[in-house]
Amino acid sequence: MGVISTAGIGASFRLLAAASTVAAGSWWALAGVGRSSSLVSVETTIVQRMPLETRLVVGGDLLSVKETALKCEVEDVADVGGVAVVSLIENGARVKKGDELCRLDSSAHEEKARKAEIAVNEAQAARDQALAALEVAKVALIQYEQGETRTETSDYERRIALGKSDLALLAKRLDWTEEMVAKGYTSSGQLLSERQELEKAKHELTKAEGEYKLFREFKAPKEIVSLRSKVASAEHAYRLEEEKLAIQKQRLEHLRRQVANCVIRAPQDGVAVHDWRSKWFPIRPGALVYEGQDLLKIPDLSRMEVEVAIHETVGARVKAGMPAVVSIDAIPGRTFSARVASILPMPVADWKAWDERMRQYIARVRMDDTPPGLLPLMSARVEIDTGKLPDALAIPVHAMSHIAEESACYVASPQGLSRRAIKTGRSTPDYIEIVSGLEEGEQVAVDFAEAEAVANRSTKR
Repeated sequence: MGVISTAGIGASFRLLAAASTVAAGSWWALAGVGRSSSLVSVETTIVQRMPLETRLVVGGDLLSVKETALKCEVEDVADVGGVAVVSLIENGARVKKGDELCRLDSSAHEEKARKAEIAVNEAQAARDQALAALEVAKVALIQYEQGETRTETSDYERRIALGKSDLALLAKRLDWTEEMVAKGYTSSGQLLSERQELEKAKHELTKAEGEYKLFREFKAPKEIVSLRSKVASAEHAYRLEEEKLAIQKQRLEHLRRQVANCVIRAPQDGVAVHDWRSKWFPIRPGALVYEGQDLLKIPDLSRMEVEVAIHETVGARVKAGMPAVVSIDAIPGRTFSARVASILPMPVADWKAWDERMRQYIARVRMDDTPPGLLPLMSARVEIDTGKLPDALAIPVHAMSHIAEESACYVASPQGLSRRAIKTGRSTPDYIEIVSGLEEGEQVAVDFAEAEAVANRSTKR
């Protein structure tokens, strides 16, 4: 982006200005007030009102309206603090979609990927083992609920039924024995024996019923709860191993992407442009780049605009939509119509200037039609039409100088030349508007430098 200048003036204004200069002629003035005077010839002109068609001329760089930025998407290597560039395409080279533009050192990430692959295999084995343990626990639960529980229940029910049947038979037999004892056919010892058998049968039935109740209400539920707890624990262990495996797979996939990101390819046809900061931190084979750093851009060459920096003293006059004309150094003799597409609302520091207090407005001037063959960062010159002043008090540009943040000119009078501070406004290549400090009809030296030299010589005398 270039420095600020001004250009453009209407034809009627040029004729008027030329006439006023001729009418003024030369002024024979006394140079050096208060000293021995000597006549010197200084060309002067009249301060007068005239129409001004103002244009702001600024230099800038061509940029594309739309561009694809390619960043470094590879994580910095911990012990290096960056990633080394292995190869890089030439700045401004034409590329096709899929062409390799830049290759970064992938060795560190490849080693991490190999270790991550081993970790994935180990996690896979642990997950499979946990899955097998879960299946075993589920089978044990099903075996007990649908197998052992039913078998034991059937055994208890059989024992109880058999005990009840035996008890009924023994009770009938005891009744018969009692009748036989009463008739004297059987001894009382036999009766006592059968009574003992009956009591024993009652005891066995009561025992079986108690064991069945204990099994049904306590033992079986307790075992089922225990087996279900083992299933839940196995499921938790399996989910944990599954999550560990997923994490290891994600890490491996991430590292594989890092390896893949070490090769940067063109997403579209176009021109590969190195990041502008490469002037100070050149991106070249062997240099370190960092994650998130802009490396290359693939601009859309079909729509171009000019980025310009406008000094803060005149930047506020520029508005979006103002017409402009663009001339490009690479295409001499041609101009292209354009408009101001945007301008920052606040001035920013000029990082190119030695004085950080310098402020400028950054504007984008978009060409209506983009000719073929243009490339980003080509030099361009922009003339922005900042409007017309139908009745401006003006003097020639060379009659004014900017010294120590103050604008001044030399005013001619019968007493001699005197430097006067003035306040200026808009300008053209030839004339500048006077806001204050001069009155219409006053005479000013046409060439400030010449008047300054004359005044200095007179002072030394």
